[in-house]
Amino acid sequence: MEIRKKITTRYVLGITLVELLVVVAIISLLATVAINGYEDLRTSSRDARRQQELTQLALALELYYTEHGSYTQPENMTSDTSCGGLGSQYLDDNGSPIGASAGSGSECVNGDGNPDWDPQSDLRDLITSGVTPVLPIDPTNFPPYYYTYEPQDSGQRYCLRANQLERTGAEFCIGRSHNATDACSGICN
Repeated sequence: MEIRKKITTRYVLGITLVELLVVVAIISLLATVAINGYEDLRTSSRDARRQQELTQLALALELYYTEHGSYTQPENMTSDTSCGGLGSQYLDDNGSPIGASAGSGSECVNGDGNPDWDPQSDLRDLITSGVTPVLPIDPTNFPPYYYTYEPQDSGQRYCLRANQLERTGAEFCIGRSHNATDACSGICN
């Protein structure tokens, strides 16, 4: 009887290698699920920020229109992007220009080498008139994620666009027109 008691006590005090491996596997599975959920949360947060920033920029354009009778004057550029407008270039991870197109790991920069709207961007009118202190840029600002501003009809119509949302791959567009029915016609699909 004493022998049985010692054997039972011995097994109760320790754990087997199989039990240890099961615990490690469960912890690994939970960590994987948590990491994937965190990345989905970050992606959704960046998309929500894109939509909120463009909505705020559209409100700033409406304020500008109220004060000046037109949206920004399209005297400088026909298409502005947060990648630096028509004069943009892309830099590789070492900071060297790589031409007119970019793949992953490339940074949007304007003609001054900054990851911002071009210095000649028509949206700069919003800053000089005091409507907004800064222009928003995409949270990543790496192709294909950037903002576009299209002024048209001598400042009577515009379209703002987030080129691509991460979760859906779709564009997000906001437009307004005082002369036409569809401000973003032909710009956003």
